[in-house]
Amino acid sequence: MKFNESVVQWFRFLWLLFLLALPVYFWLIPMNYFDGGAIGLCPSKWMFGTECYGCGTTRAMLHIHHGDWGRAWSLNRASFLTYSFFLFVWFAYLLGVLLRLGLLPEYMFKTRWGRKLKGYIPNWP
Repeated sequence: MKFNESVVQWFRFLWLLFLLALPVYFWLIPMNYFDGGAIGLCPSKWMFGTECYGCGTTRAMLHIHHGDWGRAWSLNRASFLTYSFFLFVWFAYLLGVLLRLGLLPEYMFKTRWGRKLKGYIPNWP
């Protein structure tokens, strides 16, 4: 199914708004929102009553996002790697949408570094 170019551009603009609003949303969530234990997210704790290697990742990533790195380190040390990965993917999608909307000039990707960076930008949308 082929879409009209204006529909595609509108979809890209909405995707850009979503990508820009996502970090703001996580800043608006209170840092200790998941710390109370009232909201149990871990299926391993539900089913088996034991913690897995991923326990504390959601809470730690929220603490990293708010800048409380000491608390994040105490919750789950691997969350720093996970947060870095999510940050890289977010940045790649953001660059891709900005490039496809024409908000980034193409000449930025003509250098050696730029060609390598462009290789990480997803083709969607």
